[in-house]
Amino acid sequence: MGFIQTNLIKLYVERKDQQAIYNFFSTSHNRNQIHIDYNEVDSFLQRQTDKQICKITMALIYENCGKLEQALKFWQQLKTEEGCSKTVAILRNKEITSKDLIWKYLTWVLETKPEVGLSLFIQRNRKQGDLSSKNSQ
Repeated sequence: MGFIQTNLIKLYVERKDQQAIYNFFSTSHNRNQIHIDYNEVDSFLQRQTDKQICKITMALIYENCGKLEQALKFWQQLKTEEGCSKTVAILRNKEITSKDLIWKYLTWVLETKPEVGLSLFIQRNRKQGDLSSKNSQ
C-alpha cells in the first residue's frame, strides 16, 4: 500500500495536479489509511522545481499523518491565505496544547491575514460561551 501511495503522490506532483493531491487526502480520512514513505517523497520533492506544490504536498502529508508541528512549518513557508487558514485549522486541534507553539505559528498569520488569525480566538470564545450557557441551564 505504501509503495502505491508514495508513487501516486509523486505522480500528482510531477503532473502539478494540486487538485488530485487534495483529493487524495480528502478520501484518506483516517490517519491509518495513509502509508507514505516520507523520506522517498521528501527526496523526490527536493528535486522538483515547483516549490509551492511541494510545500503544500508535504504540509498535507504531515497534517494527515498527525505530525502537526511539521505541517505548520510548511504552511508557514507558503505565506498564503490558504496557509493562514490551514494554520488556524491545525491550531484549533485538541492535540495542540502548547501556548508557545500556538503563538509561534499564529504570529505570522496575524501579520499576513489578521482576520483569519483572529478567527482562532473568536471561534474558541463562541464555543466556550456555548458551553457556559448550556451549563447554566
